[in-house]
This record gives sequence, structure tokens and C-alpha cells, in this order.
Amino acid sequence: MHAIKSIVGGGLGVLLAASSIACSASPPTNAPAATAARSPSVAPPASVAVSGALPDLGLRHVQTDTSAARGARITAAGGTIAATGSNGAVYTLTIPEHALREPTDIGLYPVTSVANMPGSESVAAAAQFAPDGLIFVVPATLTIQLPPGRVSADLGGVAWTGDGQDPHLYPARVEGRTVTLTLFHFSGGGATPNALPLVDPTVCRTPADLESQIQQDVTHPGPGMKAALISHLKRCYRDLVAPALTRSIGVSHGLILDRFLDSWVHAAWVYSDWDLAIVNALSALAPETLADLPEIDQAKALAVSLNRAWFVAYNAKCLAEYAADRADLDAPVQDASLGVDLAFLYADQWHLATRTNRLDLASLLSELCVKVVIDTTYSASNPGDVGTVAVKAGITIGGGPVSAYAMYVRIDAFGTAWDGDAEADGTFTRTVDWPNGLNPIQIRVVGTVVVSSGAIDPPFRSRMIGSSRITRPAERLLFRFNSGLDSWSPGKAGPRGSSNWGSVSNEAGRVRLDGTGHPSAPNAWIFRTINLPQNASTMTFDVSADDAAHADAGFRVRLVAADGTQTDLKVGIARNVHPGHLDFQTITVNIAQWKGQAVTFYFEQNDNGVNGVFTPPGQDEQLYYDNIRIIRA
Repeated sequence: MHAIKSIVGGGLGVLLAASSIACSASPPTNAPAATAARSPSVAPPASVAVSGALPDLGLRHVQTDTSAARGARITAAGGTIAATGSNGAVYTLTIPEHALREPTDIGLYPVTSVANMPGSESVAAAAQFAPDGLIFVVPATLTIQLPPGRVSADLGGVAWTGDGQDPHLYPARVEGRTVTLTLFHFSGGGATPNALPLVDPTVCRTPADLESQIQQDVTHPGPGMKAALISHLKRCYRDLVAPALTRSIGVSHGLILDRFLDSWVHAAWVYSDWDLAIVNALSALAPETLADLPEIDQAKALAVSLNRAWFVAYNAKCLAEYAADRADLDAPVQDASLGVDLAFLYADQWHLATRTNRLDLASLLSELCVKVVIDTTYSASNPGDVGTVAVKAGITIGGGPVSAYAMYVRIDAFGTAWDGDAEADGTFTRTVDWPNGLNPIQIRVVGTVVVSSGAIDPPFRSRMIGSSRITRPAERLLFRFNSGLDSWSPGKAGPRGSSNWGSVSNEAGRVRLDGTGHPSAPNAWIFRTINLPQNASTMTFDVSADDAAHADAGFRVRLVAADGTQTDLKVGIARNVHPGHLDFQTITVNIAQWKGQAVTFYFEQNDNGVNGVFTPPGQDEQLYYDNIRIIRA
């Protein structure tokens, strides 16, 4: 039976803090906390060896070469430990990132013999690990490089618990003199030269029985292999897998989390071994032969229910913790992290993390009591601008108000990443320049909740994430008005026939403003807000009165800054000196003092002129604008 002890103190202190999870009836009692984490994305760094000789383990049945033992303190970053036994075998233990929730002293002891192996069994090369019973939710890997002469035709994997108890065949990959074992927990294991049956094939009561029976079937193929393999899988499903999963799902309904934690970890362990057994069976048989095993789909359905039950239980605990004390965010955040991290981790490992099962990360996060909220702005508007990405990140719990919380923020833009911890108030800013020639740009920001408690050191990044995306084309700096108003907005004083009227339209690829009325107010205009480049210098535009003889019309171009300050950039009169066609002149105005700012431009028409300077009053003449351009320095 798998025993488990909870660390009280709330949230992620109730982590699979195993005092043990081992495949034996007498579980060890000295395993430190270890819980779920993200799958490793990079190879773990090398670890610094613990100084001084490692202590003797005091085992009776397992003889270790203590003088050759090596150890290291492994943190959440992961690490490797290597040792060479007296027989020349080289052992490398690789612990991935986030396999451990707290720094742990790990020992790797080369084994010289195991006294209570059945019959004439022996070990070709094996290792004992400390602390015994330690669990990796993200599995570790033991690689053994055998010396010449230690390789046999029947070479296979072997494992045991504690002091050599319950020895059983264990899945291993053998490639020449290299033997690789995946480790879900610590006891002992390695390579045996004679991979013969080590357990009674008529029973399947523990994960060790499942491991050994299936490994035996696929390692020694023969005429009856298919029948034996299917028979063993059916028996193990009936006697071990289905009861373990069903029992845990039933316990979850009462939300008695101490009991649920124990049963769930046992069930997860059992299903992991079942899943590995199916993989091994598929490697030995054609996939279609497993059509005789409806138990595969039945077990998957139970595993889906198991992970959903885990998630629902801890999500409910999160909401209850928050309802009880809305000032304490740590407890519900830790519960939420434990719920989503483990539910997704195992669903992903077991290939169950689908939207149909509602076990994909997006579905889980959509239901989670904790939501990450991210507000992002980017100050640059055009290629070549020096911009700032400003992030404001926080969380909500149970739909409550947004609160600042420890957050790790990553900005991905233009093939580069900027990342780090947000400030205490959730703010995070980075200078992100808009590269020349890139248009449009995409910036993605992801915020990840950083979870910590008194039982966890250092803090870790949960799967609780939120994201935002900025997709922005460069600000347009040239407007030719080939059709319509080219994204400018129209404005006019009133309807035709009133004392002060105006109209706005496109005529032959130019903006046509028409109207007459009050001498000191525009009759018609267009306007647009533009984020000026950091190096904006001038603006040019073309203006003309209509094509009638002696036509003239007043125009004004003004700028309104973000603070409301107004500036007349150009006030003048457009005249037609070549009747019969438009007579454009190009005007240049200086806008350098507003570079890098968002400003609104107004291009206006007044048929009465500006401030009533025309005599006689306006004669319903038109004004045309074209080719408005922002020029960089």
C-alpha cells in the first residue's frame, strides 16, 4: 500500500509530500516533500557534489560500495549525479527541472550485491538511492554504462523497495552496454543478467506485480506470448487498476482531502504503471491485437474521472479558503496550483489531456478558481521607434477583485524574449524597440503565478497563466485618398441650406470639403489621431481651391495634443490661378516638438475665409486636400 503524509499549513504544503510512496507493504518513512511540476524544457544543470563521504545506509540485504557513492543537493532547477562502481559500471542519475519542490540531498550508491534475490538471480550493475521512498512526479532517469563482460543476452531491468524487499523485473531500455531506467520513486534498481520471472504470475496485487509480469512477457517472446500478455493485463486491470482508480474517485466525492490525497496518489501510481505496461505491450505486439483488451479504454475513462476528481476537489477547496478569509490569498492560490498542476501533468503524461476530457490546460484554466489578469500596452507606433512594453498583472479568485500577486512575466516579440519577476504591485516594464522593416508586429505577454509557502523553498511557477497579445501594424504616415477618406473621420457644421453648413466627400482621389457660413468657424473638416514616430520632423500636404476662375477658400491645419493643447500649424488661403483645373500647392509644417506623441490633426475648410477676411462673403466654393504625409528626420 502506498502511504502518504500531508504537511499541514495550507495550500501547497499539502503536496504529495510523501513520507513515502513505494511499492511495498512496509513503506519507508524518511522521504522529503516532492510534488508536481512542469515537464522539463531544458537539460538540468550539473549539481555540486555534497562535500565529505556519504554515510553508510545500514542495509542488511543490499550491499553498497559506500566509498564510491556520490551525492548532491538538488534544487527545483534539477541536476545530475554520477558515480563509478568498483566493477567499472558508470551510473548517471538525471533529475529534471521541478521534479523536487524543495532542495533535497540525494545520494547514489553503487550496489555490489542483493542478498535476497530469488533463485540464482544477481545484479549486473545496480544502485541504491537515498532518501528511500522519495517520489518524482516528473520522472528521473538512471543510465548505467556497463563495463565489458557484464552484458548478456537476457539483460533486463530489476528493481526493489527498501532493503531489497519485493525484487521484481522493471522496464528498461538496453542498447549495447547502456541500460536506461525511468524512476518514479527511490529505492533501488539496475540491470540483471538473467531477466527471469521474479514474482508469482498468477497474482497482480501491487504495481510491482504489474511491472514484473508485463516485462517478463515482452522480454521472453514465444508462441504463447500474446495470450499470456493479454491474460496478465486483464488480471491486473481487474485486481489492481480498476479497484485503485474506482476507490480514489469514490473518496473524492466526500472532499475528505486527507483520505483523497492518499488514495489518489496510489491510484496515479497504479495507472502510471498500467500505462507503461500498455506501451510495452504495443512494442511487442501489433497494435490491432490489443483489440481483445477493452480494459484499455475502460482504464482511460477511469483515469479521466480520477484527474477530473482531483481538479474539482482542490478547486472547491480554493473557493472555500477564499470565502473563509478574503485577505489571505496564499491558501487558495496554493490549492488552485495543486489542483491544476497535477491534473494536467498526469493527464498529459497519460495522453488524456484533450478538450473532450476537459483536461487540456486551457479548459482547466477556464474553470479554475484563480484567473490571471494581464493588461499590456506598447508605446511604439512605427518601425524604428524605441518603445516600452508596460504590463500590469494580477489575479482574481472566485470572480473577486483583481489583486496583485507574485508573478513571473515573459514578453515574446520579434524572436526575442524579455522575462523576470513583476514588481509587488504587478507591474513589469521592458524597453522593446520596434525593428526597422518589420510591419506589422506581434507581441505576446504571458504571466505565470509564482507559488510559495513556508513548506516550499524556493518558490515555483505554477501552470496558472494568463496571456495577452498585441498585434499592431505600423502607424500610417502617408494618406493618398485614392478612395474614400482613407481612415480619416469627417466633420461638418450643419446641413446644406442652414446658415452654416458643410459637406465632406472624395472626388477623384482627393478630399473635397464644401460649405459656407459663419466667418470664424470651419464649414467642414477631416480629423485623425496619429501616433507620431519617435523621429517625426515635418508634415506635408497638398491643398487647392476649386477649379473656378478666381476661386479662393480659407484653410486651417491644427494639432491637438494629448493634454488638449491646440496649435495652429498652418492658416491660409488656397487660390486658383489656372481656371479649369485644380491648382495644388504643397505645404510643409514642423511637428518635431510632438514626436513620439499621440496627436490629433484637423484639416479644415472655411469658404468665408478665416476670421472673415474675404470680401465679398463666401460663394459656395470648395477646398481640396491630398497627399498628407508624416516625414521622419
